[in-house]
Amino acid sequence: MFSDVPSVVADWPTGTNDRSRMLRYPNVLLFSNDEMETAILQRLLGEYAIVTPVHNESELAPLLENNHYDALFWAWSFRAGTWNDALRQVRMINPDLPVIVLSTAAEERAWIRALDAGAFDLLVAPFEERQLLAVLEQAWASHEARVSPRNVRLLKASV
Repeated sequence: MFSDVPSVVADWPTGTNDRSRMLRYPNVLLFSNDEMETAILQRLLGEYAIVTPVHNESELAPLLENNHYDALFWAWSFRAGTWNDALRQVRMINPDLPVIVLSTAAEERAWIRALDAGAFDLLVAPFEERQLLAVLEQAWASHEARVSPRNVRLLKASV
């Protein structure tokens, strides 16, 4: 579907030239219940990633179960529930998916809670393109490193 999309990884502001990931854009889920925030994040990430917006929890599970994603940007306010509950649900479906929490709270406790719950990182608004792309690149590399050895083991087992 995206075979004619040129690689932009080498042009990222962070300067990577990892050839193993240069054949495609990262595939990113953007989970946000705020339309304006979604539009801003899509504009910031859209030039460098394939972004799929998700606006409610009922859409999230089927997308995670039926598609491959390299990262999940989570900009959702928790009125009922906790980071642990939400991230546990994501981990049950896709244990290796890096979840990057986007928050308006700059307090250290929120960051610690998110990381303790299994988030890859927590970024605080206002979000800058460079910051988002640097974390996406790190999350993508981490995801590839965790998934690639498993794929090699599965291929060897099937031979």
